[in-house]
Amino acid sequence: MKSYAVLFLLVAGNFVGCGETQHAYYATGADAVREGAIKRGWLPDVFGANVSEVHESHDLDSNHGFADFRYEPGLISRLENQCSSKSATDGHLRYRCGDFTIALDPARQTGHLSH
Repeated sequence: MKSYAVLFLLVAGNFVGCGETQHAYYATGADAVREGAIKRGWLPDVFGANVSEVHESHDLDSNHGFADFRYEPGLISRLENQCSSKSATDGHLRYRCGDFTIALDPARQTGHLSH
């Protein structure tokens, strides 16, 4: 009976790690490129330039992620050229780039993305 309890704990222990979330910080878009965040799909291709202070987190099991960041005005033209514009509501600009939804606050030059 004792061996069944040990076996149960070993099997159950493997499921405790599910939902693992990783967090990363990139001072610049170039740092995100260099560290592979864009290649691995955690950030969109348009983030190679014009972004900074990127705080990114993603769940390895669900493949969903989020990021908050600062941006320079050049990002807006890149998004308009490479992504589809969704709407401009509540003072925020919204874009869809593949699996990414990006919201920008032009007054603060900050943004948020999810995928």
